[in-house]
Amino acid sequence: MFIVYDEGPSNNVFPHDFIYASWSGPVVKQHYTGVGSYSHYSYLATLEKNWAFTCLVKNNDCNASPMTEFFP
Repeated sequence: MFIVYDEGPSNNVFPHDFIYASWSGPVVKQHYTGVGSYSHYSYLATLEKNWAFTCLVKNNDCNASPMTEFFP
């Protein structure tokens, strides 16, 4: 399960508009805090990498970092 809270103030812009996201479930590292920097497209990139899919949104998720650090 992937949960994202993106309700930051509208006057903050990247890189100061941070969002909270959490991977949950039995296949995720426990008590782990990520060190990477990710975008909304990183979620798609993670799914694509995990299941060997091609990029769904060519100019965005193809260049996004997958969030593989959260999985053993």
